[in-house]
Amino acid sequence: MEKTVSNLIARGTLQLLEDNGVDTSKITERCGISRYEIERDGGRLSENQHYRFMLESANHDQFLAEDMLEYCISYGPVNTSYSAYPDLMGFCLNQTTANAAITSFIENRVIIGNCDSVIVTRGDKKTKIEYVNLGPSQVGNCSAIGNFMMLHSLINSYTSPGNIKVGFVGSRQERKGLLNTFFESKCEFDHQSNFMIIDNTLLDKEVNSSNAALHLIQKTGLNKKRAELEKTKSLSGTVLKLIEHSISFLRSESDIHIMNDVCLTLKMSRWTLNDKLKNENTSFTDLLKSVRLKIACSLLVETNKSIQEISELVCFSSQSVFSRFFKLNLNMSPLVYRNKNLSNAIK
Repeated sequence: MEKTVSNLIARGTLQLLEDNGVDTSKITERCGISRYEIERDGGRLSENQHYRFMLESANHDQFLAEDMLEYCISYGPVNTSYSAYPDLMGFCLNQTTANAAITSFIENRVIIGNCDSVIVTRGDKKTKIEYVNLGPSQVGNCSAIGNFMMLHSLINSYTSPGNIKVGFVGSRQERKGLLNTFFESKCEFDHQSNFMIIDNTLLDKEVNSSNAALHLIQKTGLNKKRAELEKTKSLSGTVLKLIEHSISFLRSESDIHIMNDVCLTLKMSRWTLNDKLKNENTSFTDLLKSVRLKIACSLLVETNKSIQEISELVCFSSQSVFSRFFKLNLNMSPLVYRNKNLSNAIK
């Protein structure tokens, strides 16, 4: 699966920085991220975009390290994440043990992001959870801190975490003792790895409040969402939707107009767009062809519009150009395609 991260992470970080007077437009420009990619519902950022964003936003750790921690401590990581990821958090809160809850979170955290890795090692008496940063070392420990706060909060929803041990790579960024307060333990820094160690007796303590029927529904929903993510390519998926919007709603008149619409929305040059799409083994031309064929086939079968009308609706200069394009890609003329599919429908 391609490594991506929900755009909600960047959106929340940018909002916090803007609240503190930071000009965030410079951050997104340096990362090659458009406002559309940040604001689009259900949007994803690529692995490279995510790590570049982490590095750029790290220049403002004076706000992120303490303001974000204070916010999470005040409202709780589970509460703040539920509104953004209700399916995932609802499933984690509907388990029989804290161990099942953290396992569910780790197995399904791709919904939030899958750029880094989480390793769980269970011993006879204790379980060790390690967060492995797979990005640049300069990213530091902020992602590990966020994930451990989430796991600790989930455990606390089932049982008192008790005496846990928490350690991080890198140095301490906050000076108020907020992490010690949250974890109710003295957090250690400058370790070789990010880790959290918990007693198995706490993780295995059963609760009787879970709903088995709801659990099955939630699990099915999460499996479906994960399957959808496996098919998602961050930029190419976005471009496909923008091309369709340009053709269907903006009524762009040519390939150049369509590409300009897309580039304007993404706030990137045509060269940059194609260069990024090349990393996903595709191109703007390929994506445009795919959308045009999809719309044309739909109009041929589902409407009574003439071939001339359809050629105009998919932004071709003439019916003959459209017909040649259609036959070249589907090995039959638009009229033959329509008649063939209509006869199949009658049967």
